[in-house]
Amino acid sequence: MKIKGLFLIGLALSCFFLFSMLQVAHASGEIKGEKSINEIFEDGNLALIIAGKLNKSIVDDVTQAELNTIIQFDAEYCDIKSISGVEFLKNLASVNLNSNKIVDLSPLKDLKELKVLNLNNNIIKQLKPLSNIRTLRVLELNENIISDVDSLKNLSELRILLMNSNKIVDISCVGNMQKLFVLEADNNSITNMQPIMKRKEATYSAQNQILYKQPVTVNPNNSFQMLNPVVVGASERNPENLAPKEISAGGQYDFPDITWKNLASKPETIECSYSHGDRYTLKIIQPLNYKSVAKSNIKKQTKK
Repeated sequence: MKIKGLFLIGLALSCFFLFSMLQVAHASGEIKGEKSINEIFEDGNLALIIAGKLNKSIVDDVTQAELNTIIQFDAEYCDIKSISGVEFLKNLASVNLNSNKIVDLSPLKDLKELKVLNLNNNIIKQLKPLSNIRTLRVLELNENIISDVDSLKNLSELRILLMNSNKIVDISCVGNMQKLFVLEADNNSITNMQPIMKRKEATYSAQNQILYKQPVTVNPNNSFQMLNPVVVGASERNPENLAPKEISAGGQYDFPDITWKNLASKPETIECSYSHGDRYTLKIIQPLNYKSVAKSNIKKQTKK
């Protein structure tokens, strides 16, 4: 019994140390010895791309030294769902992953040579894994489901940032990108463009911003005020540039608020639109629900 017990303890310890060694190898971002390509890259389509770069098949073994020779690859429209294994491409400088089904970017987080990254048209929501890739010069994030880009605030080497067609509201992070000279952010919900507008040397486009506010319940016979709808533009001292160009349902603008004095027609939404030249346009849409007004109250208001 004692011998059997010692054997089981020894087996457990061996498994523990083996697991620990595997964890260390993975954490270090290096392959120890040789391993087949389809073991390293769990997504079959990505494995095929990498195998092609190395003139191998996906079942062939590969060493870390061989993976280090890959500095660029193009994998657009490849139906890739996982980029697990990319963390072992330690010298990767440029990658095109346009139009795939990628959600998790964590395999990219320790790539210290990465300069050009195309992630257009994926299913990306979380950008935190990119927060410390300070070598990035070009980052393409068009057509994802990104709402928060604050994780990009430390990417001070960025020159080009494309993030059209997302759900972005705040681009304060751009204020830290002193080398940024191209920003594209069309089709989002951005209400404050000052971080990029005040950079005279930068080119930007932020057309067709649409911000849907939370529905509110109002009394159709009372006035309704939209507080601080003004978009901060190129200069906070020049508010006339920030006045809404159009206001629906007879709303009146008195800096910085818009007031609707009578909503008796019960519009489903009220709207106001802004523009700054031909590079920035915004529409704010406020859905409305209405309180039912008792007939006795209506008679009293009519008599008054």
